[in-house]
Amino acid sequence: MSIMTRRATAKDMEVKLKLTLQELKTSKELCEQLLRERDESEEEIQKIINKNSELKSQLAELHIQYMDVLDQRDRLQEFMEKVVLILLSMTTAIRSTPVMTRQSLQLQKSREQFCANILNFNNFYYGLEEQKNVSGIPADISIHWKTGNIFFTLISDEMKMSLQVLHPSGEFDIIKVAGLGQSTCVDNLNDIVYLATDNGVYKYKDDGSIELYTALGEDVMYIAVNSDGSAMYIATWPQNRVHKITNDGQKQETFTGIPNGHGLTVDTRNNIYFVATKTTYILKSGYTIPIKIKGLPSDKMTGVFVSRSDEVFAMDENSNLYVIDAENSNARHLGTFSVSGVNSFALDSADNVLIGVKGAILKFNAYEKSPCPEFQK
Repeated sequence: MSIMTRRATAKDMEVKLKLTLQELKTSKELCEQLLRERDESEEEIQKIINKNSELKSQLAELHIQYMDVLDQRDRLQEFMEKVVLILLSMTTAIRSTPVMTRQSLQLQKSREQFCANILNFNNFYYGLEEQKNVSGIPADISIHWKTGNIFFTLISDEMKMSLQVLHPSGEFDIIKVAGLGQSTCVDNLNDIVYLATDNGVYKYKDDGSIELYTALGEDVMYIAVNSDGSAMYIATWPQNRVHKITNDGQKQETFTGIPNGHGLTVDTRNNIYFVATKTTYILKSGYTIPIKIKGLPSDKMTGVFVSRSDEVFAMDENSNLYVIDAENSNARHLGTFSVSGVNSFALDSADNVLIGVKGAILKFNAYEKSPCPEFQK
């Protein structure tokens, strides 16, 4: 090969080498650029990942807040529904029953007054339940326990007497008799009501009619029957003597030791009680001389009553209640109803106490437990 040829070949190879180097340089620069772009892409991706995590956290927090708002909304809605119902109820009550509201206030006031005057003695709580007004003085009260009828002698301001009955309905009836009706007596064992008149003893029937029973022609002032109803005790006028008679009117015994028959009462042991000059005496069964009952005030007694439980009670004109021990002829004070001017008293089948004063019959209900526990101290 000639020198010229070798030079040309070398020159050609040099050119190719330069081109290759140039290409390598270009490739290196391109590679470096790609690496830079990769690094920038990774950095951008990391930023996106970080931003995404931040957005997820914010989204979770917003979700929690959203759920809290929903819960508050539900509770508020429930509360508002209750408020609306209460307002509707109050509006309806106010619009429809304004009078009842006043009545309720009056009832509340009456109850407060009732509870403020509750009495506690004799193992009962007593409260004034009602007052029935009458034109005069109710005397010699007796009660038919089965029907609840209250019998009494009404003495008018003109001192005229009439027998009357107060029904559970609150209505009064005058018992019409031939002559003068003077007192009543109830045989609760046999459900018989007797009437003492100036023409003997009559029976009172459920329909209001009467029929002659015994002692025709006798001026009978007071009546009492023994516990089984087999014998009757009558006080006649003008002799002012008490007689024991049979059902057919035959006199069995006269009690000369009893000056009159006012307040005449017989207990289950056939002890006889009466009131003379407002003082209570007992004539024990089998004895002939009555004795004054110890523990009772003199000149103030109104009468004696035997309860359904066979206890013997007495009351004075100041409404002091006593229980009598017949065996020992003494009495024990139980308490007072704080009523003055008492003329007569009685107990019904539930131990409620009825008191007769001028112009009214008062009924004190007996409760085993306090009817006003909220007022107890």
